[in-house]
Amino acid sequence: MTTLEHASATELLDWLDGSCAFLWDHREEAFANSSRLSRTGFEVAVSEALPSRHELAEALDSLRRSGAKPMGQVVLVLPSNVETALLRPLFWSLLARNTTRVKLPSVGSGFAELTLSALAHTSPHLASSIRSFRFDRQDITALHALTQGADAVHVFGRDETVEAVRTLTDVPLVPHGSGLGLVLLHASNRADFDVVAGRVARDIARHDQRGCLSPHAVLIEDGNAEDADVLATAMHHALSALDVELPRGSLSPWEAQRERAWRDVASATGELVSSPTHAVSIESSWPPRDCPGLRNIAIHVARADQIDALMHALGAHMKSIGLADEEALTASRARFAFASDVVIAGEMQTPRFHAPMDGHPPHHGFTRF
Repeated sequence: MTTLEHASATELLDWLDGSCAFLWDHREEAFANSSRLSRTGFEVAVSEALPSRHELAEALDSLRRSGAKPMGQVVLVLPSNVETALLRPLFWSLLARNTTRVKLPSVGSGFAELTLSALAHTSPHLASSIRSFRFDRQDITALHALTQGADAVHVFGRDETVEAVRTLTDVPLVPHGSGLGLVLLHASNRADFDVVAGRVARDIARHDQRGCLSPHAVLIEDGNAEDADVLATAMHHALSALDVELPRGSLSPWEAQRERAWRDVASATGELVSSPTHAVSIESSWPPRDCPGLRNIAIHVARADQIDALMHALGAHMKSIGLADEEALTASRARFAFASDVVIAGEMQTPRFHAPMDGHPPHHGFTRF
């Protein structure tokens, strides 16, 4: 019987790669169980989240070459906003050969449950290194017990959740708290607004804009009202196409209420173009107000100094910045070095398997050196 600690690289890769194949073949089970996304939206989310065998092999090789050792006992407290968010941290934990405890999300846990089933089906022996737990997030006793004896606790979700866990344990905590994404364009990009709008719309539509990598506003640096109008029209057309191609899923009553309130303010104070399932506003307020997600997006024009001040104020909460093109990447990564990731628009919600997690290498908190 092969344990995770003594499994060969091939056994480990066969296990995770085979589990990905199982997940794809059985994705309908997770969708029918609890997904809030549309059927098409869920399929896209799963297909984009599953790492390839090549990516898994690269990750395993990078851990080997670095001399990384397992952290030991790792706890994952999962978020409930993005159903497929389990995959990257769980697979990195397993690639590092950790024993892993998974606290299932309180909402939309179908995909997480299917992932654990896939791992157990593909290799029961290796999957014995994983234990799952389900309890109400208000159950402090259960949460405290979950972290006992662990070597690291990764907490995904709201800042309040992170702080609640921090007060319960002396175990090293790796926070993955609240955050958002922003798209940064320049007035000089205006000739490409139609193309860029299509890519930004994809980032908005993925996961129905619930994740912390989702763009919640588009900023046009050194722009004017005409730039905003051109971009808003392009965004509306792009999102209208996705209303058909990649339909929005269901909203909770609370989400629907937040959306209505946001749109009402946008209509009263700025310009709004919308459909029943998306909205684009042009707003003059600064800094940008909170966005409900759910395929609602605001466009702002701003000076460079205003944008820099906003980005720095957000600090660690700045999870993803989307840019118009490759040419802007190098300078922007230096300009916003504190951001977790800076990518081309269209790639904000599809982080590479090797992409940073909250500004750290993806193996952070899963390995010792």
